[in-house]
Amino acid sequence: MQSRATAAEKLLGEVRQSLIARTEENRQSERKVVEATVARNSTEKKLEQLLGSLQTQERQVKDLESSRATLVERSNTLLKTVKARETAMTRAEERIHPDRRPAARRAATHRRPADRPRR
Repeated sequence: MQSRATAAEKLLGEVRQSLIARTEENRQSERKVVEATVARNSTEKKLEQLLGSLQTQERQVKDLESSRATLVERSNTLLKTVKARETAMTRAEERIHPDRRPAARRAATHRRPADRPRR
């Protein structure tokens, strides 16, 4: 009987040691879970901030593209206006000074030296 009691106590001691080891393993696992949860929460917050920043930048890009399109449209309108004014100015100068017309200039350059008027 004594040997059974000794064996039972020995077995009980081993079970206690095993239980203590498993309890420590569980605590370590719980710490790791808490650390992982904290890291995940931190990463999620950072992700939310980055997504917010991305949305802000996308809005800015959209606004800039819209502004650029407006500026290109205005520039084209101004270019057409300038060309129209240059054409009108050229016509007005031709009416004021008919001898400055391109056709009159070409004709003058093709005359023989004796035919050219003296200045």
